[in-house]
Amino acid sequence: MLLDQLMGLMEKMAQELQEAPPEKRDHFLKSSLILFDLSLETLKRSPELREKFAQVHSEFLRHPESKDTILQSIQAYNTYVKNQ
Repeated sequence: MLLDQLMGLMEKMAQELQEAPPEKRDHFLKSSLILFDLSLETLKRSPELREKFAQVHSEFLRHPESKDTILQSIQAYNTYVKNQ
């Protein structure tokens, strides 16, 4: 029951955000950037989080749906990293 309520709340929030005016979406963007900064700091501090993060990405790479993303990653590496 609590899970259903939480899922309904998340769905409603996502719908409201999608329909929100630009200034509210900008506010959400700024809040998201703060959370990304916090996530990066946490990755720097936590070997356990880095390990789980790597496991998620490793699992992603094992599936055929990832092919286009992998090819784009290789192309970006060759363009932006390898040629420096």
